[in-house]
Amino acid sequence: GTGSVRVAQRTTGEGSSPNVHAASSTGYSLAITNLPLDTWGLITLEPITDSTDIIIQLNDNTAITYDDTNLGSYTSAGVILGATHAAAPALQRYGNVAIKAIIFRDQIDDSATRAAIKAYLTEKYL
Repeated sequence: GTGSVRVAQRTTGEGSSPNVHAASSTGYSLAITNLPLDTWGLITLEPITDSTDIIIQLNDNTAITYDDTNLGSYTSAGVILGATHAAAPALQRYGNVAIKAIIFRDQIDDSATRAAIKAYLTEKYL
């Protein structure tokens, strides 16, 4: 397949910076606007089984659902930190962030496993 799915920060009129979105090759979700600068947060991004929806969530706040009808045709070719999925020179862009941990799963976990992972990360880092 082609395309990508990612967490992205971009400037929008939805609230104060940073505005964090679920993003794909075809668009962006509504923004998470309540992660203050110079703080830590737990951002999760996950596809929904048998759906074209992607969920992005900050900590245990209300999740934002993004419907990308192309999701089923995307494949994972790896993880890029601090850049964008594009041809050079776009890959030379950077993210002004600090990342304490990333868990990249090769499956969609059940709710108990997701809760255990989030509890572990929250206890350790927040």
